[in-house]
Amino acid sequence: LDTSGLLLFTNDERFVEHATAPATHLPKRYVAEVAADVTDQQLRGLENGLVLTDGVTLPARAVARGKRTVELTLTQGRHHQVKRMLSKVGLPVLALHREAVGALALYVAVGTARVVTNDELKEKERTLAHSNQSLVAMFGIAAELNKADTERAVAEGALKRALGLPGVRAGWISLV
Repeated sequence: LDTSGLLLFTNDERFVEHATAPATHLPKRYVAEVAADVTDQQLRGLENGLVLTDGVTLPARAVARGKRTVELTLTQGRHHQVKRMLSKVGLPVLALHREAVGALALYVAVGTARVVTNDELKEKERTLAHSNQSLVAMFGIAAELNKADTERAVAEGALKRALGLPGVRAGWISLV
């Protein structure tokens, strides 16, 4: 299996933490060449989330870019998750390419590099600041909800507080 794509090299520890921490849910966009024709049903399965051996995946954005090409955007990053999700819906991966991480997209030829622009760094700072605000708010939610007496009260309280965060328009909570 050939894998290619965006690799980020930085000495900015805050950016590395933001880009790699599962809690930030930073979107990562992949393009996969697959061994079968892509159907709408398979795309819907990817978009709804799947049960894998290590648990349920978050919903993903899935788009057919061609008869045997899928664009998949994930907001979590488990070991070989893209390959496992596509295989689960009957689309074994032949080649995989990571095209973007957050606002940073790969627009260079294979084997070359480029410096991240000032505008991209500003966007990264805006995203990082938003994540830090959300993280502080989520810690506040957790502390408050520890006082709730039922699972339903916890779920309703968390959803209500989360919908008040900047940039959050909708949400759901699943109780285990």
